[in-house]
Amino acid sequence: MDVQALFDKLRIDLADLGVAETRDDQGVRSLTREGVPFARLGPDERMAFRAVGGGAVRAHADELVTAQDHGDWVVVSADDVSQWEVLARKALVMV
Repeated sequence: MDVQALFDKLRIDLADLGVAETRDDQGVRSLTREGVPFARLGPDERMAFRAVGGGAVRAHADELVTAQDHGDWVVVSADDVSQWEVLARKALVMV
C-alpha cells in the first residue's frame, strides 16, 4: 500500500474545499485549510487527524482498533486507511 499516493488522492479530492498541502522542516506532510493543519502523514505511515474538542473525529476514531489519542490529535495506522478520508473530512469541518 502506497500511503504517499493515498495522501495525494486525499489532497486532490479535498482541493475544492480549500485544502492545500504543506511540509514541515522534517518533511512531514500536512493537509491544511487557511493555514490550519487538520491531517498529517507521519514518517511511520500513520495519519494524524486534528480532534480539538473531541467531536466527530474522536467518536469515529474510537471505533477503530488502531486509533491512538495524542492530545488534540488522533493517530490512525495504515491498517485503517479505508477510514482516512472520512476522518479527514470530519477534521476539516472543525477548521
